[in-house]
Amino acid sequence: MKKTHLALIVLINILFYLPVIFSSVKFFDDDFIIFAYINNNPNLPVITETSSQYFLFLRPLSYMSFWVDYHLFGDNYIAMKLVSLFLHILFIITVYYLLNRISQKFKLEIDSKIILLVSLILSIHLDSLLWIFFICNRTEQLMILFYVLSLVYFSRYSDSFEKKYLLLSGLFFLLSVLAKQTGLHLPIVFLLYFLYEYYSKKNNHFRNKQLIIFFIFSFLIIVLWSFFNFFLYHSQISISESVWK
Repeated sequence: MKKTHLALIVLINILFYLPVIFSSVKFFDDDFIIFAYINNNPNLPVITETSSQYFLFLRPLSYMSFWVDYHLFGDNYIAMKLVSLFLHILFIITVYYLLNRISQKFKLEIDSKIILLVSLILSIHLDSLLWIFFICNRTEQLMILFYVLSLVYFSRYSDSFEKKYLLLSGLFFLLSVLAKQTGLHLPIVFLLYFLYEYYSKKNNHFRNKQLIIFFIFSFLIIVLWSFFNFFLYHSQISISESVWK
């Protein structure tokens, strides 16, 4: 990665989002609901109410993030949104790194300036703006950050077949799911990548016990989390939505 590109990503995001943070509404209704749960149980970093709004019982990592914000910053919304900005910049840098890896891996020969431009467009996309503007959107932010990190380490594993990269990929996948259930479909991306490597490149390195265990673990997480998601929230969502909501 080019240091000048990284510096531009950091600088442009800071210049763009600081005015947003300091001029935005303090808290929204969703924020008040989440922090009310924490205020009622300030010593518990996880929520125990399965009927909690926003599916927070199955999003313990996101809830813990709100819990830490509450205890560190109280009602200081600016500090909380600055944390979101830090996570956002980390996410954009990770995306930039991943896009460069994809370009090299698949021999796309995409100019790094184009990748920088795409990363900057993503930086100010509406979805990105929402998780800075709304504190409660930390769920999506954490989910997608760990989602991309998991992809990065899976791609690194495909180059070196070092077990530590596969373990890190699995860890970040699990963290993504613990932040928000939307991360559940990530193993499907892994599987598609595996099929590409195995059948188009005849890469026999992809036939190993580590990957078999990894896929069993990943799809077991999908099945278990989907079951609990549907079992707890079937009155609110359909079966198909249980792996997305």
